[in-house]
Amino acid sequence: MHEPNYWKHIIAIHLDSDNTRVARFNYAGKSEMTNNAFGSPITPTVIYYETSGEVIVGAEAKKFLHIPNIPVFAGFIREMGTNTTWTFGDKTFTPTELAAILLKKVVADYAEQYGDPDTIVVTYPANYRNEQRD
Repeated sequence: MHEPNYWKHIIAIHLDSDNTRVARFNYAGKSEMTNNAFGSPITPTVIYYETSGEVIVGAEAKKFLHIPNIPVFAGFIREMGTNTTWTFGDKTFTPTELAAILLKKVVADYAEQYGDPDTIVVTYPANYRNEQRD
């Protein structure tokens, strides 16, 4: 069946402190989860910032989570709306900047499979404080 273009360009990203998920409307107007670049519908909300400047997001970054002195960022979504920062080398990151890196990656994974989305809706856990939502 031919899939109309207007459904596949509306996506929702659920930005959670542990995992991030992306969904889209399919040709029948039903929502469905999409997969990341590794074929999984779940992207761990983890970022690894390599010394070369390369940024690794998701399951690959999570592998480095418990190695001492490795710049891996997790739990930053919980810190949204606070003055918390993380420093790596000469760079300092806010929770918002780390969230933006993660969002860019999951949108790029989506675009690689379906094309650039026209509309993106970002959702977050219901228990967020107003500062986190803003």
